[in-house]
Amino acid sequence: MNILKNGINHHAYLIEGDIHLSYKSLIKSLDELGYITSGNADIFEKDYESILIDDVREIKDFESEAMNVNSKKKFIILKAVTFSYPAQNALLKAFEEPRPGVVFFLLMPDATKLFPTLRSRLMS
Repeated sequence: MNILKNGINHHAYLIEGDIHLSYKSLIKSLDELGYITSGNADIFEKDYESILIDDVREIKDFESEAMNVNSKKKFIILKAVTFSYPAQNALLKAFEEPRPGVVFFLLMPDATKLFPTLRSRLMS
């Protein structure tokens, strides 16, 4: 996956295309960079048909939890087909003011459904 060829140097990434294949490539890339992906409590990953406002509350709760002592980063991996407008607005602040050590990965088949403001906060 080219998006991580230079390591993780951004707080939020957009990966557009086949969600299942993108996820496999992402996990492989994280493993190659030396991050533990299997059984890591500092990884939040979830599949959504559509991310809704209640889902954002769960995501923000995970984001605000303390990182494990041995972890270098917390990863939030969101696999979604669509993203409701209220949920996009609610997550926009997290992308504008990232918490130290937290990295978002948004995997979607078609990112044209995202607000341009939100897309501009994501590296693709």
